[in-house]
Amino acid sequence: MNFINKLNPVSFNWDQRQKYVDKCGFEYGKKDGTLVGEKKVYGLIAQEIKQVLDELEVQFDALKHNDDKDAYRFTYDALFAPIIKSIQELSNRIDELESKLIM
Repeated sequence: MNFINKLNPVSFNWDQRQKYVDKCGFEYGKKDGTLVGEKKVYGLIAQEIKQVLDELEVQFDALKHNDDKDAYRFTYDALFAPIIKSIQELSNRIDELESKLIM
């Protein structure tokens, strides 16, 4: 639950570094914003997930780092189990609070 609470969902338009390498001949990592995508995407920023994991001193195999490209990749499917567990914990808390109100 602590991990889920610290995540920061964002919206953004992809501005992938590899496009600049392929289309503009830029070195990897350099971009000027001209190839940013038009479609708005909702998700999480992998670097922020890394900060949360470091802060909590937790390892989460869904976060990978490519040393050659100095880029992080996050596998969203891995969030299902922690989200389900968080919902279960919240449900239990609600049940407890409701039982106290009934008394």
